[in-house]
Amino acid sequence: IFFIFILALIVGVKVFKLDKETSMLVGAGSAICGAAAVLALESSLKSDPFKGILAVGTVVIFGLVFMFLYPIVFSLDLFPYFNQHAMGIFMGATLHEVANVVGAAEMAKDMANFDQSASNIAIIIKMMRVILLVPFLLIITYFFAKNQHSSKEKTEKNISIPYFAFIFLGVIVINTYLASRENFLGISTSDIISFG
Repeated sequence: IFFIFILALIVGVKVFKLDKETSMLVGAGSAICGAAAVLALESSLKSDPFKGILAVGTVVIFGLVFMFLYPIVFSLDLFPYFNQHAMGIFMGATLHEVANVVGAAEMAKDMANFDQSASNIAIIIKMMRVILLVPFLLIITYFFAKNQHSSKEKTEKNISIPYFAFIFLGVIVINTYLASRENFLGISTSDIISFG
């Protein structure tokens, strides 16, 4: 994730002559979870709205293109050493949005007999990237604020902590807890919520 983010930052600034914030937003969207990562980082950086719009548009367009392209490439068998599980890992590791991964995996099922386990691998890999949104935001926000301001006091005062990231992490923990209770105790999640 950090490699893709740094690569996007360097290419955006050096090759495409974009400003640092726009490059960071595109890099976050490409590296983690698409538009959600762009908007999360945008609120942390407090960047201009047009930069977020540009980054979301870029990430969504490229995500859609590759969502359709991956199943076609896989069905043509252009990479004979790529088995279904390797393609699942590749999809999960490179597509921008969770919806792109699910869509590409479903199309690959129809076009190239992609099996359910490979589809599950793609989704699991993608969700692992999504979970890394929380530490990514904390680290990037801290370093960006630190580089933007010279004094330590100013950095701590102006840093925007993404509190929703902690809520996101809490929901993951609660969901995991409820799912494990459902699997081990044989009761449904709705029963757990209703009766505690």
